[in-house]
Amino acid sequence: LICLLGRSYPKIYQIIFISGFHISSLTLLLGKLKIFSKRSNKILFISLVLGLFLAILLRNAQFINSLSLFLGNASDKLIFYSSQFQFANIFSSIVRVTIFGLGLYLANKNGNDDSELNNLIYKLSFLMFLLEIASLGLPILGQRIRLYLLPFVLIILVNGIKNIFPLYRILILLVIEFYVGLSLFYFLNGKMGEY
Repeated sequence: LICLLGRSYPKIYQIIFISGFHISSLTLLLGKLKIFSKRSNKILFISLVLGLFLAILLRNAQFINSLSLFLGNASDKLIFYSSQFQFANIFSSIVRVTIFGLGLYLANKNGNDDSELNNLIYKLSFLMFLLEIASLGLPILGQRIRLYLLPFVLIILVNGIKNIFPLYRILILLVIEFYVGLSLFYFLNGKMGEY
């Protein structure tokens, strides 16, 4: 909400303030790194590698325990989540990472508008891309962050898709629709479907 009202990436004091409502908002601090400001497909590849490294770290109990020095009581949740969850569904994760990466790739290829709002949407989409990869090691991370950042990825994806060849556009949209439908089917017929 603060991001949308300000039309620019939140300041550090704003991130700290909103972390009082939910600790996951501290992940927005990552977006303050310079790497998020550069639009480059090389940086997308580097972030893919860094995200995979982070996913492996999130499966390491010693790494999670060392986070308690920085996060205090909030690390108890991380320790609980990391002990309760297995690796994310690889097929589903690969499809999501590919879709998010495609949106960012198209934004790099077609995007010339460097307005504050477009930069905000790009940075938040890039953050979602990185966290989606990292959440291979801790699926609950991706599930929580997706609630807040997925709209930005969808905006960047739709803006990118509208500028490509119509046949490719239809194929991409069909793949995304198939994936979303399949995910919804498995969700409704799984453990959580009864709720």
